[in-house]
Amino acid sequence: MKRISIYLFVLLMLVLSSCKKDFSKITVSDWNPNIAAPFIQTELTLRNLMGVDSSLQTGDDSLMVFYYQRDSILNISADSLLEIPDTVTSFYQFSLGDLMISDISQDAAVTLNDLLPYLEPAAADSLAANDGNVTVFPFFQLQSPVTVDLPPLEQYETLTFSDGFFDIVTTNQLPVTLTNISFNIVDVVNNVVLKSVNMNELNPGEVVHDTLFLKGKTLSNAFSYVINSVESDGSYPDSVLINLSKGLALQMNAKEMHVVSGFAKIENQIIYSTHKWVDLDFGDKKLSEIVFSGGELQYNMQSNLNLTLNILLQLSSADVDGEVPENNFDLPANSFYENSWGLANMRVDLTQDSTHPYNRMPIYLELVVEPTQNMVAFDSSDKVLATFAAKEMVAESVKGNMGKNIYPVDQDTIQLDLSFFDNIAGQIVFDNPVLKLFYQNSFGVPLMAHTNFYGVNPETGGNVDLGVDSVVFNYPATEGEEVIDSIIFDKNNSNIVNFLAQRPDMMIFSGDYVTNWNNDTANFFTSTSSLTAGTEIRVPLVFSTSSLVFTDTVGFLSGEVDIPVGSGALYLNVDNGLPFDLSISLLVPDSVTGQIIDSVDFGVIESAAVDAEGKVVTSKVSEVNTIFSKSFIQNMSRANSLMLTAKTVTAEGGSVPVGLYSDYKLSLAISFQAKLQP
Repeated sequence: MKRISIYLFVLLMLVLSSCKKDFSKITVSDWNPNIAAPFIQTELTLRNLMGVDSSLQTGDDSLMVFYYQRDSILNISADSLLEIPDTVTSFYQFSLGDLMISDISQDAAVTLNDLLPYLEPAAADSLAANDGNVTVFPFFQLQSPVTVDLPPLEQYETLTFSDGFFDIVTTNQLPVTLTNISFNIVDVVNNVVLKSVNMNELNPGEVVHDTLFLKGKTLSNAFSYVINSVESDGSYPDSVLINLSKGLALQMNAKEMHVVSGFAKIENQIIYSTHKWVDLDFGDKKLSEIVFSGGELQYNMQSNLNLTLNILLQLSSADVDGEVPENNFDLPANSFYENSWGLANMRVDLTQDSTHPYNRMPIYLELVVEPTQNMVAFDSSDKVLATFAAKEMVAESVKGNMGKNIYPVDQDTIQLDLSFFDNIAGQIVFDNPVLKLFYQNSFGVPLMAHTNFYGVNPETGGNVDLGVDSVVFNYPATEGEEVIDSIIFDKNNSNIVNFLAQRPDMMIFSGDYVTNWNNDTANFFTSTSSLTAGTEIRVPLVFSTSSLVFTDTVGFLSGEVDIPVGSGALYLNVDNGLPFDLSISLLVPDSVTGQIIDSVDFGVIESAAVDAEGKVVTSKVSEVNTIFSKSFIQNMSRANSLMLTAKTVTAEGGSVPVGLYSDYKLSLAISFQAKLQP
């Protein structure tokens, strides 16, 4: 037969537990066996039972607290809120359009001397004979047309007009009234009558104006007056001074001329003074101001004109160190020009377009035609092509409205360190667990996260949602500020009690977040703005249970001696300082398989006395015994350790929460009484 090791008797059969042993305090109330010895003595604190666990902390009042912190489960950067296109390009073309031509004036005269060859001989002879004399001015009548050619104009060769007019001035320089006056103004090169002028009467010294409108006309630079008729009844009976150098004074004044094509000398003039816009495409985000930390605004100008342009480009709503960026340059005829502005440190107001007061960078352009020394061909359809390209833009800060947009949150898995549960089986309902979501937010943007926050128990496959549908983050009111805050989830506003009762090994966080969820329109942030959120779980070990099991393993020595042992009894002395009723068992596991091959139950040990808050005030001393058989001794020979288990129920059948304090302890001694077999 199997015999108990000599150490069981000689060395009092000490089974060394993982906890502190004190042999001096072992007592048995009735010590009268054939052979009797102490068997096990141990003192177990809750810290012993729950093992070494860095997440298990002890408060100042010795209350045990599970504490877990994860610095980051959510990280929103400025790049994720505002995606700036790599390149934004705007194309514009500027037609030459109308050019202005300065006023032109041409004078001509048809004198009596010019008319003499075209008058009847008697009148011509009389006038010629009396030149310079005061006498009666004779009757005369033009017998055939008289042509007066004007010298060609030097300002142009040909022009097509979009506007303007000739002011035709006719003055009677003679001392007699002229009648039946008719003359044409002729474009000599084009052989076109531009204007016919007819007057019934023109008194001495009288001036008459007529108008030739130029819109739509194409004119050469050479004109003539063709006098078709003119006559006078003379001065009879009055005598007047006859002066052959006087006659009809003709003047043609070109005014307010706008031309669309031609061959001419062009004078200095502004052809464009306007704002164009680089439309920064930020989708439905409506930015009012942006400060760049990098990037470039490239521009180029392609001229298809035969004219040199002086061009002023100005970023009229921008400034760099208080200066408005601008460039003034010449663009020669039929040439190309390119340059760029660096955007670093540039602040731009994007609200200057009254019809579209956001996302638009204004560029002021002034195109000035330089004067030409020689005549050049031009046409209003000739163009200057302009391209503006904003590239590699990097925003330092922005203001405006970020829109109501939804952004995904990448799923994150949080591994919980709940190793203190390893020695505990059964259902635990924590009384006041707290999950804190702490965050830092420097976005001046209302943000709300829709959360999917649940715990998973990999052994059971079960999962429980934390019951938090959304989280609203406070945000700063002033640029440069940062809000540091937290949100508490407890049993009053979440499902955290059931969440932890599932004993999750991991928490899984996912969801999305929404900007301007409350339709706020005043937003701002910088390139360094961010929202980072972490989680902190704090679970005071105040709970209720009806099926909690603590387990502790104690060492055991076995061996062969010649002292036979039969059946006997085990005596249990307990000083219970735990707030539980305990059902204590001694288990014998097979050293190879680990399966429990035998056990001894000691029954129920009463709980320590607790106050209204579930805290122990007085420990409870109990003594119980139980019988073991010969097979128990035999089975112990197959084990190299024993296990103590304590099934617990909190006060009132598990309905009253109790707190676990690190200084709570359970002191017990097990002794045996056995009969020797001969």
